[in-house]
Amino acid sequence: AKAVAYAKKYSCNAGNCRNPAYMSFSSTDCANFVSQALTAGGQTQWGSAYTWRWYYVNSGNRSTSWSVVDWFVRFWVDQSHRATLKSVSMGSAYTAASGGDVYLYDWGKGNGYSHMSMSTGFGKYGSYYDAHAKKNYTQITGGTGDKMAQHSTDRDGAPWNWGYQTETDPKVRKKMRTVIIHMKASG
Repeated sequence: AKAVAYAKKYSCNAGNCRNPAYMSFSSTDCANFVSQALTAGGQTQWGSAYTWRWYYVNSGNRSTSWSVVDWFVRFWVDQSHRATLKSVSMGSAYTAASGGDVYLYDWGKGNGYSHMSMSTGFGKYGSYYDAHAKKNYTQITGGTGDKMAQHSTDRDGAPWNWGYQTETDPKVRKKMRTVIIHMKASG
């Protein structure tokens, strides 16, 4: 619940709502944002005697896994075993994610998994018109489903699969993939 509250507080659809206590990576801030929310939710940082670490002290003293998507996944799933992966269908309104879980995205353009967002529960999407996609969040799956918050392109109350729902190239859309990183309790 605390991770979700943090994600909602420090995400928005317009303007700047990033937490000034952390470094911002501008247009590549997704893993940094998710790491912040997980810390707010009680996940303990690891940073001393481990080859693979996940921590943030300040902008000059942080682990790569804090702010880089593939390193984040390797730490949480492969090294620390503090998370597991769950499959998901890209066209669904609802997923098996719990609030505080992480969505991991492959945009289908040959870069592999390169983006992440935080699940913030389910319900009605925020009413926000995306000028680039020429759609409002409420136009997706009847206006309700699983929601997420993210940075890079900052979003709050958006459909978990916004990128899939707004992709216009059917070849790219067919290659898109998402998995859920289900976070285990800290400890």
